[in-house]
Amino acid sequence: MKFINYISILMILFISIACETRKEIPLVRIGHAPHDHHAPLYIAAVKQKYFNSKSGVYLKEVDYKKSYQLFKNDKLIANVQIDSGTGGINLIRKLDEKIIDLSFGGVPAMIDMIDTGSKIKIVAPVMSEGAALVVGNDIPVSDWDSFIEYVRNTADPVRIGYKVDKSVQNIIFETALKSEHLSYSRSLSAINVDVVVVNLHGPKNIIPALNAKIIDGFVVMQPYPALAEYRGVGKIIAHLRTLPPSHKWEDHPCCALAAGDDFINNESEVLEALIELFRYASTFIIENPAESAEIVSAWLGTPKDVELTSIPSIKYLNEFSGDWDDGVDFWIKSLVEKGDLSGRVKDSYLNSNVEKVLYDKSIYNKINQRLADNANK
Repeated sequence: MKFINYISILMILFISIACETRKEIPLVRIGHAPHDHHAPLYIAAVKQKYFNSKSGVYLKEVDYKKSYQLFKNDKLIANVQIDSGTGGINLIRKLDEKIIDLSFGGVPAMIDMIDTGSKIKIVAPVMSEGAALVVGNDIPVSDWDSFIEYVRNTADPVRIGYKVDKSVQNIIFETALKSEHLSYSRSLSAINVDVVVVNLHGPKNIIPALNAKIIDGFVVMQPYPALAEYRGVGKIIAHLRTLPPSHKWEDHPCCALAAGDDFINNESEVLEALIELFRYASTFIIENPAESAEIVSAWLGTPKDVELTSIPSIKYLNEFSGDWDDGVDFWIKSLVEKGDLSGRVKDSYLNSNVEKVLYDKSIYNKINQRLADNANK
């Protein structure tokens, strides 16, 4: 009997140890929208051997585009699940609701969610620029100036689509309209305005809407502008970085990486590894645009020629810069002036304390310092 009890105790201990060991390998759920702005994730997922040799941090594929294992110095530190969904506030809401732990996404949507009290933070920059104004081929314009002239001389409002509310692209476009003293409305029934801006509830609806002449044009991120030209549906007449006010939109911040406070506090080692990996992936895209275009094309199912046009128009980032901070301040200012912010972010902006509310740069700064120390050895 004593022997049986002894065996039973050993079995219980073995099961407990095994369960405890499994708990040590967390599941990290990463969100993204399926477009070119989030390409560092795709590059990181595909270039396993390259990033292993580069930094010792890499993703090992289990199920392409869905499941991976995160390794650091050949030690498994996390299981990774990739969740693809609609961008804008919908994606960041998943982060707020803890459906995902870490997410690529647009800065305005992150600002909006944090303003309402969400316990998430921006932990790394991802990219800037990379968006355009596209109009139908039958619209007799070729650039921004001729577009403005067309709008002023057209009897009916010109209809310009955008992907979702509180996106970088519609903020830039609407600000540019104001600078040209043009009126606009988001009401489809508006008639006494120059432009009607139309929410198409997702970027995949934009090209079909243009093709069906529901809209006259659209503002959106890559690869959709390049894809519209490739399909012969529309033409790029201006990259948004060139819109007025003059020089306002050069290097404008677009997408960042955000995480929930619980994940930041409880899985700092995993988060550090992922931020470092995505940082190296951004550098890879900058240095290898043709190979990156091939990888992104396969991931998204877009033609390679589209990606060869699209990717060079995007600035992938490795640093929080002064331009980034200025751009984020402008997003906040714009959202405050429009009445879209009324909570924590608005208060922090009025009190010059945005950094503390919006960001957690501690891990990013730690990586920077380590890389700088290694470079100086």
